[in-house]
Amino acid sequence: MVLLALAAIIILWKTYDWVFPKHASIAILRFTHSTNETNDLDLLDALPILLAEDFTRCDHITVIAPSSSFLYTSDPIHLRKIASNLQVEYLLVGTIQENDGRYSIQLNLLTPDEEKTTNIGTVEGSLSTLSEMRITILQKVLDKTGVRSDLPVISQPANTEALAKYLRGIHLMRQKSGMEVDSARELLQTAIQIDPSLCIAYGSLADLQIRTFQTMDDPQFLQSATEYAQRALRCSPNNALAYQVLATSNRLSQNYYSALSSINQSMALLPQNPECYRELALLSLIARKFDEATSYASSALLYDPKNVESHFTLGLIQQMKQDYFGAENSYQQAQLPGDNNLMLMAYYVQNVWIGEGNYDKVVRYCSQMIRISPENYRYYYWTGRAYQLSLQISTAQEWLKKGLKITEQVIDDDPNDAIAHTYAGLIYSRLGKFPEGEAAMNKAMQLDSSSVEVVFRNADLYSIQRNKQKAIAALQKAVQRQYDFAEILNPDLSFIALDPEFLSIVTQKIDGQWPVK
Repeated sequence: MVLLALAAIIILWKTYDWVFPKHASIAILRFTHSTNETNDLDLLDALPILLAEDFTRCDHITVIAPSSSFLYTSDPIHLRKIASNLQVEYLLVGTIQENDGRYSIQLNLLTPDEEKTTNIGTVEGSLSTLSEMRITILQKVLDKTGVRSDLPVISQPANTEALAKYLRGIHLMRQKSGMEVDSARELLQTAIQIDPSLCIAYGSLADLQIRTFQTMDDPQFLQSATEYAQRALRCSPNNALAYQVLATSNRLSQNYYSALSSINQSMALLPQNPECYRELALLSLIARKFDEATSYASSALLYDPKNVESHFTLGLIQQMKQDYFGAENSYQQAQLPGDNNLMLMAYYVQNVWIGEGNYDKVVRYCSQMIRISPENYRYYYWTGRAYQLSLQISTAQEWLKKGLKITEQVIDDDPNDAIAHTYAGLIYSRLGKFPEGEAAMNKAMQLDSSSVEVVFRNADLYSIQRNKQKAIAALQKAVQRQYDFAEILNPDLSFIALDPEFLSIVTQKIDGQWPVK
């Protein structure tokens, strides 16, 4: 009877564990070097990045993305606070000792609730056994946390020289400077030259190129990103990063059905990718699905809580929903210390202030920027616009006239400056000089009709002049060229912003299956 009872208990326990499996959340911090002689050992970044992806392929594990976890150093004094900030149950930290290509990695797992750090063992190997090292680390962590999961299949690249170039490349991709990003690109390209079957390098190159495009707005990088992503998938159809890049590329090219399809394929392979959730949130905004956008943005914050892009995406949703208090708070969290954040402040935050009628904040911000850049006509225009919207007409005219004077000087120095001509057109229009404004804008269109900014400014001008028909027609041309959230939220379009035709233009029907969280 005792044996039967014991067997029944074991069966019940196993059944309970199968029906209600244990879940855990974990963040992997950047590993440290045992000698402290250098922080430039590639595996300090590369191995935790690879492990974070490995853990997302395990069942019942929630993993914080390296873009958030790498913001912290593994200082023993602050580990509990780090876990609290990232809202995880466990922190994995490692110390690497390297000796002539051989690595010894001591692993520690912090359990903040128990205020305990546990040494879970040492893993040894070389680049030629990197996949085995990763599998061993996964097993040790799963055993210690009590999470039951099958282990993912991790392939081992055949050429260790190519693998070393790849690891160095993804290490340098984390850096902000252009030189290191260029070096990362060269290393990844060298890696696939050495070993054309190194599929993961194609995906990383695609990711690097799409990020460069978003910074530099050079179409060649967008095209290159697409080509590398396609090559990655020809090499291996299970490259989640390649599908993610294709999703972004297709969204930017307004191929929304393909973007949604690529996201589905990426998430089937890597369901915790915060970049996919951010992409889904942006697609939802384009489709005017605000509730879905909020849900996707919340998932991005769950997996990547300290990434400024997660907070920016949520702020954009809140701004479009006219939750200006929430948007301002999210945008504030999207600003990194030391960054100038000019784009965020100029094209999003000040428009939030205008939306909530806080024109004094706009004036103070622009005044501060004028002291830094006294020749930037945009700040004079935005100041004049803020005063005009607050019905301080005479003060508005003073600032607009100052801005016009500076703009005309810029045009005198460079008559082919199309953007300066567009702002001259906007200023003339706000001063009530519609023919002069239209003439200036027509000149800008003659100089550079291919510029997305020029085409959007053209729509702004006709909205300011309250010419609905021309404003709508110009906006439609602009949106067909590029779907730009900042431009669509521009207060200069306020005259048509509530018009059904405006909403029809900025709302895109996106067919396909939307992932459910």
